[in-house]
Amino acid sequence: MGIYIRDFEASDALMLDGIIEPGVLGNPQHARWAAAYKEHGPAFTGVRDGRIIGCGGIMMLWPGVGEAWANLAPAVKHSPKDVLYCLRKGLEIISSAYQLRRVQAIATPSFPESVRLLKHLGFVEEGVMRGYWENGEDAVMMARVK
Repeated sequence: MGIYIRDFEASDALMLDGIIEPGVLGNPQHARWAAAYKEHGPAFTGVRDGRIIGCGGIMMLWPGVGEAWANLAPAVKHSPKDVLYCLRKGLEIISSAYQLRRVQAIATPSFPESVRLLKHLGFVEEGVMRGYWENGEDAVMMARVK
């Protein structure tokens, strides 16, 4: 069975059966982040076999610029090509609809899968943001620019 895409609800991010990226699930800020994702930009939820396998979208920062985000469950590893296709299509649709010239994303170096996924989606590394995360860990700014 394929992946069904629907509009994101903040509760979707809390209903994921695990999240691949360490430190997200169980973080007290997670519910607040999910509400902000819903409020500040288009977002979608992927469902396979009746289970939420991922959520993602783009938070609008200002006209022409947005910040991509995604929470993916371990189940995405069962259909990586389908997931990559859905993420790529979603980026294209939102970027076009909102006339985005720049879409950026923040990756965590200690979770190299995030950097790899963003590169597959056409993002390039722009620089390291020292001490960015609440635990003091660095982050990598990545972007797709028209």
